[in-house]
Amino acid sequence: MTEHGTGQTVPRAHSAAQTHPGRKRPQNQDSIHMDDGHGLWVLADGMGGHQGGEIASAIACEEIPAAIADSKPLQEALRVAHRKILARGEQQPALRGLGTTVVVIHQQGHQYELAWSGDSRIYRWRKGRLQQLSEDHSVVARMLRAGLISDEQARTHPHQHVISSCLGTTSGDGLEIGYKIETWEKGDWLLLCSDGLTDELEDETIAAFLQQHTDLDAASQALLQAALEAGGRDNVSVALIEAPAAAPEGMSPHRPLHPAIWAVLGSVLALVVLLAIKLLRPE
Repeated sequence: MTEHGTGQTVPRAHSAAQTHPGRKRPQNQDSIHMDDGHGLWVLADGMGGHQGGEIASAIACEEIPAAIADSKPLQEALRVAHRKILARGEQQPALRGLGTTVVVIHQQGHQYELAWSGDSRIYRWRKGRLQQLSEDHSVVARMLRAGLISDEQARTHPHQHVISSCLGTTSGDGLEIGYKIETWEKGDWLLLCSDGLTDELEDETIAAFLQQHTDLDAASQALLQAALEAGGRDNVSVALIEAPAAAPEGMSPHRPLHPAIWAVLGSVLALVVLLAIKLLRPE
């Protein structure tokens, strides 16, 4: 992959993904697009009867890469897919109400963009710590952020699956798109997943599985199997992306300072001491 505008080759991140219909659903309405070569990864969790969800998630995984290839900004690429899904519902009345959540990672050299709509999630696994980077677009997530309910109450809230925005079902200007830019650090993993994973496994459990594995494919398979064994009530999709091998090292709070820096600090400290002595010496 070549960094835009520099002509320099940027090391590629690489990935692994798993998807399964689960133990309760007759079909899999999730879709995944994995393109290590172009640094673009899309995971979508569809919804809607008459195969509407399957179609909506497939449209997202087709239209977002096409829009990116056409040099559209990432957020606009999501809007393009949103309009395409709305149009399909208008063309085929039986599909009205089709929609899909979506999470996207787009590599930009040693940084990456992330965008999302709905309650599928993006996590970062860095140095033994799991952090959710996306913020759910859901009624319960809004209540949680407002301090109206606790984490424990959110897990069992009757409206925990009521989303506030997603591609296709949100009309007009009501579409919410979350967006961030982050920097790779060597050893980082990114986890993209549908709620079929997070409904079955707590974040602490996900972190424990990631801690046990150093291989993306083995880790993604382990997470998928754990979600199925925990109930598998929904379609389950998992994608893991590892930072490029040449990603910058993260700054460590315990990393020793360079000797030259110590020398400068010592000189500054000596000047401060001399100035203090001069100011305090009686005339």
